[in-house]
Amino acid sequence: MNKQELKNRQRYCGGTDIAGILGISQWKTPLEIWNDKVNGSDFKGNIHTEFGKQMEEPVAKWFKKKFEKQYNCKIKLEKPPALYHPKHEIFIAHLDRIMTVTSDKPIEIDGVVIEPNVPIIIEIKTAGQQEYKNWQEDKLPDDYYCQIQHYYNVTGLEHSFIVALVGKHLQWKYIPRNQEFINGYTPQIVEWWNTFVIPQIPPDASGTDGDKKLIGRWYDKVFMERCIDIENEDMAMYKDLKNQYKTMKETTDTLDKQIKTFEQNILLKMGNSQFAKINQKYIAERKEIMRNAFSVPEGKYIKFNLKEIKGEN
Repeated sequence: MNKQELKNRQRYCGGTDIAGILGISQWKTPLEIWNDKVNGSDFKGNIHTEFGKQMEEPVAKWFKKKFEKQYNCKIKLEKPPALYHPKHEIFIAHLDRIMTVTSDKPIEIDGVVIEPNVPIIIEIKTAGQQEYKNWQEDKLPDDYYCQIQHYYNVTGLEHSFIVALVGKHLQWKYIPRNQEFINGYTPQIVEWWNTFVIPQIPPDASGTDGDKKLIGRWYDKVFMERCIDIENEDMAMYKDLKNQYKTMKETTDTLDKQIKTFEQNILLKMGNSQFAKINQKYIAERKEIMRNAFSVPEGKYIKFNLKEIKGEN
């Protein structure tokens, strides 16, 4: 991704942001997306993103060859520039390719007839062999489904394929346009953007490790003896969750996430404060803990504790 695309990613809402904002992404939370938009992403890529980048062109060429052979047709693949929604100025789409059938006759795929010279969205993905089962039959990660529907929304096109190199298997799926989904998510994303990104107000945390690390990076110091008041927190709900956590072992993972979500939202409101007095009955404390270098690197982390104030009614 070049510098302009990185700049666009911060200023606009793209296909890879949708699932995260909706809270259904397996990779990013609303708070992490918000941080990318407001503060800019410090993600420089990894071995997986680099592999995907390097394999995009070879996969496209392989797809063209196999597709033409299977459907006895000729196609053209082009890399389009960034595309923008005609109405919602924050919506942007970076398509991997636009495909057109250049043969004289239409082709039929899964009962769908595609006429010659009709633009088709092509999204290219790579995944390890261990992900093969997740790509079988009608399975598709929510992140990718939302991405394709967003591209439909921005472009107004009617056809798309997601092309995936999964291990050593090249496959593609036709993803139909879902206008009901598009009509539903569009106002949600616009409202989220106007509520959080424009005024630079962070959304609620989601109880994930990613959100915890993000909040820790924002507030990596403790201002000693500083205490702030936090009102109107549902501490009865929090106490009930803690009690359920002790007794309902079969729901431990779900409850743990709810507890972390509550605590992370307290941390968001505390900022760099050491203490927070909540509802005049509870005290939250942040401590800087130094970690000696043994089996892990030397460093420090913030320890969070929340307890009821004894002797106060």
